[in-house]
Amino acid sequence: MSTFDALTLAFEDWFDTPLSGLPDPLRQRVEQEFSPMPRDDLSPDQRRSVALQLDYQHDPATAQDQKFWWDFFERMSSLKTQVAE
Repeated sequence: MSTFDALTLAFEDWFDTPLSGLPDPLRQRVEQEFSPMPRDDLSPDQRRSVALQLDYQHDPATAQDQKFWWDFFERMSSLKTQVAE
């Protein structure tokens, strides 16, 4: 079983560093995870926010929560359609 490797933790000390200043393994991960978003165009706070969002989307521990909200909004959309008819 693989473990989840959170971006936020991996980059904790690196959010204020430009892409060119990151160690190779972190730079490669940024290029993979942030693509096509240009990381250097983001402020350190924006970089942290994106990392947190990506962590939430990819963390298996949030899968049930994500499914709940997906189903909720699907149901809400269906109800709106029914009311409009």
